[in-house]
Amino acid sequence: MSQRDSPRIRPVSLDPELAAALTRRFNVRRRPDETPEAVERRRRREWHHERREGAEPLGVEAIIGGVRCRLYEPSTPAGATLMWLHGGGWLYGEPEGDEMMLQRIADEGDLRVVAPDYRLAPEHPFPAAADDAHNVYRELSATEQVIVAGASAGATLAAGLCLRLRDEGDPLPLCQLLICPALDNEATDDDAGPLRREDMNMFWSAYLQARGRKPSIYAVPAHAGTLAGLPPAYVFTTSGDPLRLEGWRYAERLAADGVEVTAQFLPGGYHGFEYEVPDSAIARRAVGQWIEVLRRVATTHQRTEENKELA
Repeated sequence: MSQRDSPRIRPVSLDPELAAALTRRFNVRRRPDETPEAVERRRRREWHHERREGAEPLGVEAIIGGVRCRLYEPSTPAGATLMWLHGGGWLYGEPEGDEMMLQRIADEGDLRVVAPDYRLAPEHPFPAAADDAHNVYRELSATEQVIVAGASAGATLAAGLCLRLRDEGDPLPLCQLLICPALDNEATDDDAGPLRREDMNMFWSAYLQARGRKPSIYAVPAHAGTLAGLPPAYVFTTSGDPLRLEGWRYAERLAADGVEVTAQFLPGGYHGFEYEVPDSAIARRAVGQWIEVLRRVATTHQRTEENKELA
């Protein structure tokens, strides 16, 4: 068995709220000549609008590094800025889909949150999304202390960005927060949740469009020869997700290469549960745990800077 293969997975029971949600998924009717990508993008937008019907949009619009972003401001002065990269397999998604969670992170974490609307595949394969994330980060980091974070495909972009910043000698973020990251296009692990390995193979193919070329480590972070010199990392995984094994392996490599890393596993979830069922108790608990990590990172940095001034 190769190191990329996994032993037989014994399914973990899903949280009851999440299991019930799987039976009532929001769907839309496909329009004539509409591509599968367009259908799923529209489904996500219409579902978000239905959930938020009558509510005022959260956040404000801004162009940062040439990229459209949504900004979510805390009620108290921010200790740092969080750059959040949304999930969606590099094919779907937009910052607005995470707006309730991002405003909560801003308010409870005392963080300014910037969410780039990066370009999507297959129209814009790698390195388009990675370049967008890099451009936003470089403009932010010129004046602010930044934490980079993302879920699923967004976590891939965050991990790849940290590798690129390290290799190019640019200022590193305070921390990389990787939520259910996709890290290895050659992985064969599967699991019992709604996301299956065949889905990931499709996402990787549309994103990389490598056509026989070896993909960049900034696209596929697991291919990096060494992870030494990267910023501290927090890797979150859950059950019902083939990507959890990629997350574990990456966390082990970070630790072996001398990078401070915290790996957390929350049983009962499935890939994207915090997006699909944001009001569930398990999703609110998970987001609360991420906020605690972010607040701790920002507070530690602030204290370090204050001690430097006193020295």
